[in-house]
Amino acid sequence: LRLGSVYGPKQRKGIMFSFAESMRKSREIYIPKQAVYRDFIFIDDVVNAIEKAMGFPAKNAECFNVSSSRKTSLRLVAEIAAKRAPFPVAIKTTNEVPKLRATWGSCRKAKKLLGFSSKTRLVNGLQKTFASYTLLGR
Repeated sequence: LRLGSVYGPKQRKGIMFSFAESMRKSREIYIPKQAVYRDFIFIDDVVNAIEKAMGFPAKNAECFNVSSSRKTSLRLVAEIAAKRAPFPVAIKTTNEVPKLRATWGSCRKAKKLLGFSSKTRLVNGLQKTFASYTLLGR
């Protein structure tokens, strides 16, 4: 399985955790000035894909993308997080140049052969994730 950008509650690394820590410490979220996109997938959807893959007949080796099949900007994630914070949060840009500007994948094959598609809407997954950092209400 080739996973997208996995996120979920209590994760202690990655973009969501970095945003949460920055919000907690400075009431700010920093994103690159240059647009950056990722294909985020909630952990519950990853678990579902793993369960489906375990039931796949292993006659031949197969590789499946496990993602939302949507590219989402870091700016959008920052805006959703800031809007739901229990305190004002500023979104600021940096001159940091990301190693990868955009990553996302198609789950067409996983849908066809495994019956997999992500179910968790980004807003709902982010709410659960940021609530686990005790920043946002449930």
